[in-house]
Amino acid sequence: MPHKTAIGCKFGYTLHTAWLPSIGLRIANYYISVRQDYKDLVKQQPQELQQMFENEVYPHFA
Repeated sequence: MPHKTAIGCKFGYTLHTAWLPSIGLRIANYYISVRQDYKDLVKQQPQELQQMFENEVYPHFA
């Protein structure tokens, strides 16, 4: 279920690691950038949230 934040956007949260039978090194041979994955969702959000992604989220995944 999406969580509504204080600035009015809605994001669904998931716990992907809950689906893993065990923890180990990543062995996948593909990569999807966080910016590419979230760009369509983020551009539908208020400017304040878009700026937060630019300043606080994307730099951690560059």
